Amino acid sequence: MINTSTPTDYKLWEEICYEYTRHIIERYGIETVSKWYIQCFNEPDNDDFFMSYVPEWKLEVRLKEYCKLYTAFVNGILRASEKVCFGGPALAYNLAFLGGFLDYVKENAIRIDFISIHNYAGMSSEMYKKGDMTASELLLQSESRGELVDGGWVDAGGEHVHLFQVGELCQVFNE
Repeated sequence: MINTSTPTDYKLWEEICYEYTRHIIERYGIETVSKWYIQCFNEPDNDDFFMSYVPEWKLEVRLKEYCKLYTAFVNGILRASEKVCFGGPALAYNLAFLGGFLDYVKENAIRIDFISIHNYAGMSSEMYKKGDMTASELLLQSESRGELVDGGWVDAGGEHVHLFQVGELCQVFNE
């Protein structure tokens, strides 16, 4: 059985993220941990993993809760170290969710170092589209008004965010 519910206390969730990050830094050292890609949750757009009690089509409800989860995650990690690389949302297929999430982090000036999207074998590239847009095109059309540069995404403010797909050979792009 998987617990798919959201935290009842986001301050406690932030504290857990802080303590975990502090622990791995103490155990492995910041030189090692700063090379890792730590993501918040897995497939928040999929009700098998996140908020199974809320239908996937209720995007706004699911997105709002994930954004709260991500914000507390970021705050906890940053309390431990600003050198840690973090991001998400490790989507299964819903690019409307990605668009809403990107708008949220931009509007609220919340740090994100990479964007991850699953690419499952046997799934058509059509599943990774919102209407006629691919994930890359969606990034360009989001409220953030960015551009794809050197395998990453640069928003209008010049911030560089790594973009890669999880589930295939990942090429992580360095700035």
